[in-house]
Formats: sequence, C-alpha cells, structure tokens
Amino acid sequence: MGILGEKYLREPLGYNLRADMWGHGYTAEAIQALIEYINSIRPISVIEGEFAVENHNSQRVMEKLGMVYVRDAEYEKMDGSVRFPAKVFRKEFN
Repeated sequence: MGILGEKYLREPLGYNLRADMWGHGYTAEAIQALIEYINSIRPISVIEGEFAVENHNSQRVMEKLGMVYVRDAEYEKMDGSVRFPAKVFRKEFN
C-alpha cells in the first residue's frame, strides 16, 4: 500500500499478521489510524494498495478503508522470487 501526499511523495506501507490474528479488524484499524496521523502532519492526496488476487482478506481491508478497485496488476514478492496476479485499489482525498 502506498500513500501519496504533497508533491507526490510516495510512502510505502506493508503489513503481515499471524493467521490467528486475521479477521479481527486489526489491520484496517491500524492503517486507518496511520492515515489519520500522516494526514495531520501533511495532506494526503491518494492511497493506493496492491494485493494478490487470492488474498481476499487484503481486499476486504482496502474496502473497509474506503478504497475502490482501479485495475488489474501483477504483484511480486519483495525478494522477486514469485509473481502473482494482483488487483490495485485506490482512495483519493479532496
């Protein structure tokens, strides 16, 4: 997930939770608090998130944050070892 602010500065954000923590709303709650905090320091223009298509939990997190589907993409693990079909969601502010 990335957050774009003034002058299109991109700030990456990732998350990973243990399986026993899934489904409790912790991720959406933490990201929403982070967005509000960043926005109090400098205005946010856009947040954009990308997730592997089969990761329905991440899609639900983005929907809870008010993000909407914008396009299909390809998600790559950080080490470049695996690629997955992905979806990109986005929320614009102002």
